[in-house]
Amino acid sequence: NMECGDEAVRGLTTEAVNLLAAFNPYVNVIAEVSNKRECEAMVERNFPGQLAGLMGRLMHRRLGNNPNFIKVLHRDPGRYSHFKGSSWELSSAMVIGRSMYETDRIPKGWKKPANCLVNLVWVPTGFNLRTFSSAGIP
Repeated sequence: NMECGDEAVRGLTTEAVNLLAAFNPYVNVIAEVSNKRECEAMVERNFPGQLAGLMGRLMHRRLGNNPNFIKVLHRDPGRYSHFKGSSWELSSAMVIGRSMYETDRIPKGWKKPANCLVNLVWVPTGFNLRTFSSAGIP
């Protein structure tokens, strides 16, 4: 699940698109986005044709009847609670939070959701690993 946008979430959107493209050859990937129409337009404007086409296909792909899937929330931990109790949470084998933050401290409100609402948190760099770990997020 990811947000899609040009402004404040542009960096996170770019990361999510590239992560999905990297996983796609190896696992069955779907892209669940906050606003499909807005995301399709943003991807078409900002990504090369082949990558935009892949994202379009992933946004329309369905999960099917497989109960053993991994859900990746590509958002900051402060927004994980928006998905608490949704149908995917109840049926997924694991929920991974995927986040980053460009400062040496994370907001206080992120610790509880990161430790309680997801099974683990993935971060992209050693810097982010140190930042999240020092805040008590393993």
